[in-house]
Amino acid sequence: MAALSLAAELFEPLGNALKSGEFLSTTYVSVISLVLFNAISDSGATREADGVEVFDTVDAISDPVKEAFDERHVHLYFFGFTTETLYSAVKEPLIRLRDETSKTRELTLRIIIVSLNSPMSLPGSLTPAPDGSGIHYFADSPENRRRMRNRFAKEYWGLLKDLLDRVHTENAGVSITCELRESPHTPVSKLYILNKQKVYYGTYGIMRKKVRHGRRHRELDILDAEGFGIRHGPARLIGWDKEARTRSTKQIAEFHMAWFQNLWGVLENIRPRDAVFSDTDRVWRPPPH
Repeated sequence: MAALSLAAELFEPLGNALKSGEFLSTTYVSVISLVLFNAISDSGATREADGVEVFDTVDAISDPVKEAFDERHVHLYFFGFTTETLYSAVKEPLIRLRDETSKTRELTLRIIIVSLNSPMSLPGSLTPAPDGSGIHYFADSPENRRRMRNRFAKEYWGLLKDLLDRVHTENAGVSITCELRESPHTPVSKLYILNKQKVYYGTYGIMRKKVRHGRRHRELDILDAEGFGIRHGPARLIGWDKEARTRSTKQIAEFHMAWFQNLWGVLENIRPRDAVFSDTDRVWRPPPH
């Protein structure tokens, strides 16, 4: 309030000086600029960087995804561990897309996930060191990969394709292209690209936990990649807009888009020897009439 009051006191003499053409010293102008800057800064208004968004939950991605489906041609590209978080984000917009009054006429989905038939240390098993020191060693866990493959990757990919089937059946005016590719990367981060304009990036957390698996409910002690659970500081996802006015924001968005396009192109002819999804299964095709 003190700064605002002082600024108010300076406005009138400043205006009078400008009207009369009186000379204003550099020092005087600098003082006025500082006072006005402080007055604005202290006014309580919070200003975000242009074109940058920060979400404190993974679920918050659902709002920009819904907005993306307002376009006539929707491009949605995803890179992540399994299709679980993607399915959560697109479920509601795809249900709405079944309505023939929807604005969207074309939908392109490109999905890259981890190959869960390939050995990996994360998520993986934990084995106690034989010396009783309390240290644990991490290694591949075929049992846990099988659990993740069946419970998450296959299940949510199947649910997503079911939704696309229903859209095609109930709103034949929408042209749909959807393909999934498996990558050799370790599940460290996830990436959403919406309509070739906005990019949202987040990292997975790492958590030790015990899960039951198989018919005998065997307990697995694992080091797992957490897509929903762990937040790093106050942020879970950070977004950049390619249409932002700031050059650095544009460059970051373009960097992630080019990175995805490069990986997508590489994975067209490079795939795991033992793929989770066959060539037929990894591409959505309209169901037969």
